[in-house]
Amino acid sequence: MTFRRTDQSFASTHLFYGVDYVAYCEGGESIPSIDKLDQKSGNSETADAAYWRKRLEHSCRGKQIKVLSVGSKILLRQLCQVIKDQNLTTVLVCMDSDYDHLCACKETGSFVYYTWGYSWENDVYCAPVLERVVRIFVDDSDKCGKFLEAFGAVISSSTKYCEMDLVLVRLEKGGIFKRKGAGGNFVLGQRTAAWDEKAFQQRLAKQGYKSGPRRKVKINAGEVERWLVGKVLPHLAKGLMKIHFDAKRTFGSMSEETLSLLAVDKFGELLREANPHIASRY
Repeated sequence: MTFRRTDQSFASTHLFYGVDYVAYCEGGESIPSIDKLDQKSGNSETADAAYWRKRLEHSCRGKQIKVLSVGSKILLRQLCQVIKDQNLTTVLVCMDSDYDHLCACKETGSFVYYTWGYSWENDVYCAPVLERVVRIFVDDSDKCGKFLEAFGAVISSSTKYCEMDLVLVRLEKGGIFKRKGAGGNFVLGQRTAAWDEKAFQQRLAKQGYKSGPRRKVKINAGEVERWLVGKVLPHLAKGLMKIHFDAKRTFGSMSEETLSLLAVDKFGELLREANPHIASRY
């Protein structure tokens, strides 16, 4: 039997998996529409799903939850409406915040979970997590400290770009940050990294701006790590790890997916330990 999401069998999907809840999140191959979602749909092996398992273990303690990536946020918004229409109580929806909080377009309901930051990468790629990841391979406090300092310096210098990106996204012009592909947002130096201002200016010029759009929404300096487009963070972290530590080419040969799964695992450790930098967010 195939459980279709458009009928009452939707409410029984958790029984198929033998869990208390089924949670759907972004990531993996996109499912074209809600009526194509059945019990065979979804991927539990993505970095998105791994992150949400850690989050839900913390938020729904004692409950068994099956987490599945089903692709786009558009589908998840459709699913939110189905849950409300059918008054479902065993289905959860987990989404990246993106700019929903700042644009007043977030979904509501006890079944909806959002990332603390723009995306799960913002939650995971922070100093406490990165320190633990690095320490697996590198036993050098000084080098680790310099790496974290370089990573933090790039983040703290991104306020104006975050504000520009938010405006451009709201105007449906695509943003200033490159979302797809590894490069194109920053340049690496000998031991540092910096935003690629030349590339940013070229993108702004294509959108008809000389110096960028008027920044109507201000992002506090202390909030920039939260609202920076998360997709840039794995590549930034990997690039800096490579130039700071990679005499043995450990990080250069590691895929971003592998790095992210490792970082999510360390994120989960810190969440269980109630690390104040992380646990206070949820």
